[in-house]
Amino acid sequence: MYKKDAFLLNECFVLFAFVCSLNGYEVLGVLMGLTAIFYADFSISFHVLKNDGPVIITISLLELILIEVSGLSHVFASLYFLSLSSLLVSFIWSHTSRKAKCYGMQWMLVTGILFFLSSFVSSFQQYTFLQTLLIIAVVTALVVLAVAGGILLYGNSRHVKVFKATGSGWNTVEVTWKASKEDIKAAIVYSSSKFESADADEALSNPDESKTLTVKEGINLKDGKCKIEGLHPDTDYYVTIAEKDKNGYHKALEPVAVHTGELSELGDILKIDKTSADSVTLKWDSFGLSDDSAKNDDISITYSIQVSSLDKDNTVKDVKETVYTVTGLTPLTKYTFKLTATVTIGDKTFETKPSKAVEVITLPSAVTGLTASAKDGNSISVKWDKLKDTLSDGAKVTYQLYGSDKKDGEYTALSDSLSETAYTETKLKTGTTRFYYVTVTVAFGENEKVVSEKCETVSAKAEIKQSAGNSADKNTANKNNNQNTYTPTKKYKNQPGNATPELNAQARVIAQKIANEIKADASLDTDLKKVTRAAQRVAEYAGKCRYTMEGDYYASAYGVFIKGEFSCAGTARALGMVLECMGYSWHHVNENGYTHQWVELTMDGQHGWADGFPTLGGAAGYGKYPFA
Repeated sequence: MYKKDAFLLNECFVLFAFVCSLNGYEVLGVLMGLTAIFYADFSISFHVLKNDGPVIITISLLELILIEVSGLSHVFASLYFLSLSSLLVSFIWSHTSRKAKCYGMQWMLVTGILFFLSSFVSSFQQYTFLQTLLIIAVVTALVVLAVAGGILLYGNSRHVKVFKATGSGWNTVEVTWKASKEDIKAAIVYSSSKFESADADEALSNPDESKTLTVKEGINLKDGKCKIEGLHPDTDYYVTIAEKDKNGYHKALEPVAVHTGELSELGDILKIDKTSADSVTLKWDSFGLSDDSAKNDDISITYSIQVSSLDKDNTVKDVKETVYTVTGLTPLTKYTFKLTATVTIGDKTFETKPSKAVEVITLPSAVTGLTASAKDGNSISVKWDKLKDTLSDGAKVTYQLYGSDKKDGEYTALSDSLSETAYTETKLKTGTTRFYYVTVTVAFGENEKVVSEKCETVSAKAEIKQSAGNSADKNTANKNNNQNTYTPTKKYKNQPGNATPELNAQARVIAQKIANEIKADASLDTDLKKVTRAAQRVAEYAGKCRYTMEGDYYASAYGVFIKGEFSCAGTARALGMVLECMGYSWHHVNENGYTHQWVELTMDGQHGWADGFPTLGGAAGYGKYPFA
C-alpha cells in the first residue's frame, strides 16, 4: 500500500474511534485509537519501531498520567486520549513522509485539536471557572508535550526541506536539495524500480542484502547536490535521500521520479589526427562516461568505425581505445569516416547514432628512385622517378626539392613547383657535400591539395670529374657491330679492389634502393622478371655515365652508381651488387678478362644470365648467354 493510502486509512481509524466514543462506546474508541497509533508505526518499518518505539510509548504514558492526575479522567476520558492519539499519529506520518507542510496533514492536526476542545466546551456549565481553566491548562500541557516530543524525536531529520532529481545526461542524474549548512551526512537511495521510503529504510539498515536498491553513502548535506552516475539511458529512476546522525539514518524522504536522457548521437566528436598514403589515424573524445563511471566493471564502451570510399565500404568493429589507425588504404583516394559507440551496462546494450562524418584524401606515395650525382665541381644533378599513383581527372602534380649541408640539418626548398623529375643545383663550392629529399604535391582544383611524406634522403659531393678517356676507343666500343664486346687499347685494370670498402658501401646504398623497389613491385612475380628489371635499372645508371678504360673506378659498382664512369666489368659488378641485395647468388663471367663480362645465376629453377650493359638496355634470360 502506498504511503498516502495508508495515511488516509490511519486517519479513518482515528475518526471511527471518535465516533465510537461520542456514542458511548468509550472502550471501543480507546482500542481504535491504540490501533491507529501502532498501525502508523508498523506501517513505517520494524527498524523505525525499534528505534523510536520507546520514545513513543513514553510520551503516551506521560499523557495518560497527566489526564489521570488532573482529576478529569471521569469526564470524556476517551476523548482526551483520542485527541492525543490523533496528534501522535500526525507526528508519525509527518516524520515518515516528510510532508509536514501537506495541507491534508495540517488539517488533520488542527481539526483534531478543535474537536477535542469542542468535546467539552458544550459541557462548560458542568464545571466551575477554575475547573475550566484547569481543563484548558491540562489540554495545553498535553499539546505542548506532544509537540515537544515530536521535535525531540524527529527534529534532527528536518534539515532537508526540499529535494529534487533531474536528468543531466544519458547516464547521470543530479540530486539537489535545500538544507542547513551544517556538516551533516546523508545517503542517496535509488532504483529503476518504484519503491517506498520504508523500502529505503530497510536498504539503509541492510545495504548488503538489498537486491533492487542502490545506496550511495557519504553525502554531505552542505554541498547541496550530488550526482548519480552509471545509469541506463532513457530509463525511469526513483530517488530518495536520508539524513544520518549518531543513532543512524533517519527515515528516508518520499522517493521522487526522474527520467534519464536518450543515448544521443555523437555529433562532431570524430577528428583526423594523421594521414599518410595508405593509412589515416582517427581520434575522438571519450564518450559519455565520467571517471567514476568508467571504473564500473558493469559498464563498457566499444566503438565502430565506418570507412567509405567511392568503390568500397568497410566497418572496423570492437575498437576500445579513443584513437585508431585505419590501414590498407589507397593513395590519393577520398575516404569518409563515421563513428558509432556501443554502450554495454550489465546485460543491456545501447548503440548511438553515427557521428558526423569526416572526410580526408590520402596522401600521394613518397617519391622513389631519388639519386644525386656530381655534374662538375660546382653543381650536383638530382633525379627521381615520376609519381605512379592513379590520378583523378584534373589533378596536377608538382615536386618539391629540399637540400641541406647536413643530413640532420635544416633543409631549404630549392624548388617548390617542379613539373619535371630532375633538378641541377649550381653555384656550389667544390668539395661540398649536399643532402636532398623530395616531396610531391597533388592539387585538386584551386583550394584542395595533398602533400606526400618526404622520401629517403640521398647525398652527393660536388667534385671535378676525371678527364674523358681516348674518344677513339670509346667510339670504337659504341660502334661495335655486336654491341656487347669491346677492344681495349691498353691493359684492362678490372680489379674489385679499385673501389675502397667505404666507396663500395656508398654504392650498396643505391643497390639496396633498387632492390627494395623491385621487391615491392607485385607485378614482378617471377625471378626472370625481377632480374630483368634489375639489369634495366643498372643499364639506366650506366647510360648516364661515360664509358672509359681509364681511372680507378670504371670496373666497380661505385663507378656506375656514383662516380659516373663504367665498363662492362663495372656493370657486371653493379648488377651483382643489386642481385645480392635481392637475395640471389651470382657468378661474374670473364672476370678480369679482356672480353665482355656479364652475370650468370639460377632463376625460377633454371640456369640463366643477366647483363646491365647500356647498349643492351639491360637484359636477362634462361640458358646460355646469346651474345658471347
